[in-house]
Amino acid sequence: MTPMVTTPKGSLTRRQRARRVARRVWQKMSLPVFFVLFLFGFLYYTTSTIVLYGRFETSVDGTIHRSILFVTTSLALCLYVASVMCEAGKVPDGWQPDMEDANNFWEVKRKGKGLKRFCQKCNAYKPPRAHHCRVCQKCVLRMDHHCVWINNCVGHKNYKAFFLFLFYAVLAVGHSAMILSWNMVASESGSGKKKLAASNTAAAAAAAATTTGSNSDSNAWDWDAICEVTALMVSFPLLLAIGLLFAWHVWLTSKNCTTIEHYEGVRSKLTLTHPIGENGERTTTTISSEGGDGSNKATGTNATTTIKKIEHPYSLGLSGNLREVLGAKMRYWLFPGCSIDGDGLSFANAYENSDKWKRKVNQELEL
Repeated sequence: MTPMVTTPKGSLTRRQRARRVARRVWQKMSLPVFFVLFLFGFLYYTTSTIVLYGRFETSVDGTIHRSILFVTTSLALCLYVASVMCEAGKVPDGWQPDMEDANNFWEVKRKGKGLKRFCQKCNAYKPPRAHHCRVCQKCVLRMDHHCVWINNCVGHKNYKAFFLFLFYAVLAVGHSAMILSWNMVASESGSGKKKLAASNTAAAAAAAATTTGSNSDSNAWDWDAICEVTALMVSFPLLLAIGLLFAWHVWLTSKNCTTIEHYEGVRSKLTLTHPIGENGERTTTTISSEGGDGSNKATGTNATTTIKKIEHPYSLGLSGNLREVLGAKMRYWLFPGCSIDGDGLSFANAYENSDKWKRKVNQELEL
């Protein structure tokens, strides 16, 4: 019997790589994904081919509108495919939090105690902002939510692609809705002139003589009209849905917050370990943003200070939040394919990066 030979990953043949990609694509395909691709393709075909090309043909206005629509739709579809195919962010095997860090910054949920986060289902520690997805059956870095429309989680590695997909989808669908509405109004306003021209007896006789030859054109026009009306009826609800979702994520991005963190009410807890004092013991101060009266509670060498009205612990200000999510360089914010800063295992927090937060902490500690 001949022994089975395993092929190393680096020496895969072209056919094996193609099969692996095809298998990956097939696993990601689902009915909602097919529906979204069909919907965008249908809107683009109706707006660009039937309305713009059919009415304007090669005019300057038609060419400009078709070019803009092609760019926005292409970017939206590319980013949608990236959201579907890209890994949202997997926790590395064997990852553990730094237990010996002097300043431990912990997350505190609305009903949590701010302990080290451990996933019972994965039987492993979870980094900050990571959550377990019951659909994907794994912990996802900086998980926002699991989206059925992309058959994937929205997490650290594909959040920017998902955000930009919504942005360009709003532009593309809004542009299509505007053109389809204008075309419908223009068609209705020109219907009176068409009726007057059709009432001419000579034109009616000529039309009757060429009935057989014009049947195909009439059928084609009916099909075009059905596509235009259907696309118009679909475009506005779709624009409303995508627009509301995009507005929601704009607000979340401005706060550097995820959907899960918003509904869980994530706050912060920072434990500061001070140098050894005269009595040979360390002094530990715990600062919490869960609310309270702001008073110091000192017992022996341990002092607990509760600070009132601290915002989301990962909020670094509007500019800092946008750079944290979309990238450090502003000129690349709207470009697809730019890598996200950071490894998704640790994130800048308000205490370490905000002078205002530090001043508030120091003022409370001095009381």
